[in-house]
Amino acid sequence: MTTTNWEQPLVSVDVVPIRLNKSTRQIDVFLGRRKNEPYLGELALPGVLLSPHERVNEAGIRALTEKLEASVEDVRFVKDVGVADNPDRDPRGATLSIVHFAVLGDDYVVNESIVKAISLHDIKATSLPFDHNALIEKALAQVDAFLMVDKDTSKAVLGDTFRTTDLYVAFTELHKVTNSPTGIPDLSNLSRSLKKSDWLRSEEAPRTSTSKGRPASQWAWE
Repeated sequence: MTTTNWEQPLVSVDVVPIRLNKSTRQIDVFLGRRKNEPYLGELALPGVLLSPHERVNEAGIRALTEKLEASVEDVRFVKDVGVADNPDRDPRGATLSIVHFAVLGDDYVVNESIVKAISLHDIKATSLPFDHNALIEKALAQVDAFLMVDKDTSKAVLGDTFRTTDLYVAFTELHKVTNSPTGIPDLSNLSRSLKKSDWLRSEEAPRTSTSKGRPASQWAWE
């Protein structure tokens, strides 16, 4: 039998949870306060070590439920982003991170004693432990690339119905972190593109007590 001194790295699953807030016109990232060392009490992405006989997606959901107190129903979408493999990323030892992004639903309520929602405007100025700033940038670059290219991602981020301005806000917010070389799409070009999409249909938005003039329009998924 062959013997070796090779040390097996641990495997963690880290999740970048986001939500488009249409009222405040920003995208929030949800961070939880760490309950253990290292970085006790500091804000960080929800993450867990992969348990024996546990699938990666199951671990991602567990990270959200344990670290953010989100219910399974609060998790609208989860998608794999890639692997972070810097051997020095964790001061406790070599740890591979399988990175996901997740979209949380509108019904998710933040427990402010352990969770904080940080806008993308502020996230770049927030120094996070481990390599979590880099993981956020990596995940949001994928969201940016998939928005209105992948239907499942787009529907999760934008919701069952949305307005053209919501999509414009999403692109604008994502570009604050990703610095996409394509730039922010023009609002009028976005509207023309949506009209040509086989994924969408235009419908009249619900009127409110303060609605005046011509009814607003919104988009719904086919």
